Amino acid sequence: IVCALVLLSPVVVAAVDGLSGWTVQTSGTASYNVFLTFDDGPDPVHTPELLEVLRENGVHATFFMVADFAQANPDIVARVQEEGHLIGLHAASHTCALQMGPRRTKEDLNRAFSIMEKLGVTVTYYRAPWGLINRTLAGELAKRGVETVFWDVMTEDWRGDTTAEIIAGKLRR
Repeated sequence: IVCALVLLSPVVVAAVDGLSGWTVQTSGTASYNVFLTFDDGPDPVHTPELLEVLRENGVHATFFMVADFAQANPDIVARVQEEGHLIGLHAASHTCALQMGPRRTKEDLNRAFSIMEKLGVTVTYYRAPWGLINRTLAGELAKRGVETVFWDVMTEDWRGDTTAEIIAGKLRR
């Protein structure tokens, strides 16, 4: 997992609907919220390393977990919760919703919620794999009262040919 955290001064810790983040005041009166989020885990190697870095720096984040990976790593899910991080859902199998019809979308979502519930996770936020949703997914999430969370920077930190400098450059844009 490649992680870049840019802290701009002055930074004030903020909470928006349960998400932990920072409110960044820019010149003048403009400000915006910054939230540190991680997708696609938990990973048995990288997530514990990441949790250690976050703990050492007193930082909380939101982990959007793939339910199948969470099921395979229940101790990591428990640790994420114990250390005060928020867990959101990132589907059951990380399949793009545009590749699934209504039946498969519902099956994937139901399985994901079932897995997370068995792990003691109440899902209130959902981040769609690849940031794409279909009508069925949108409707099912609305029925469950789950808020969809998107992102505004695609760092592509999962690419094998990326570097910390490339990722930092994308974050600065």
